[in-house]
Amino acid sequence: MLRIRGKAESVFGRVCGGGTDGHEHFTNVGNGTYDSKLRLPIMEKLAGNDDAGQMSTWYIFSAMGFYPVCPETPYYAIASPTFKHLKIRLENGKLFRMDAPEASEKNIYIQSVELDGREYTKNYILHDTILKGGHFVFHMGATPNPLWGNMKK
Repeated sequence: MLRIRGKAESVFGRVCGGGTDGHEHFTNVGNGTYDSKLRLPIMEKLAGNDDAGQMSTWYIFSAMGFYPVCPETPYYAIASPTFKHLKIRLENGKLFRMDAPEASEKNIYIQSVELDGREYTKNYILHDTILKGGHFVFHMGATPNPLWGNMKK
């Protein structure tokens, strides 16, 4: 069972008609912080309604701080990570590291992101960028940064 709490339940119900196929719609609604408030508290446990692994896969991606919006495109939407430190050892032998040292139940909003020590202002990351390996750092805070993910750089 997918357990949804509070406002997320009514919003998800309207967005995806109660199904599980609409969980990715919050990053691209013109406000990069909207996703953080709604997506993070969603999953408590899965029991019997996992859509052949689709929901648990989405959750793991989301908890890492990015997820594929559409499997046919090379874009991953950036979202608030729940892990403070994570390493992905890629099949090509490279390592993609992600750090979010300030991430907590209170600090759910992305303030800024760095990729290999440089400011990263996009609200997505490309598959090829991940495959190159690197270091992605999320700076998190307790209040939304309305500029993050909405900058035109």
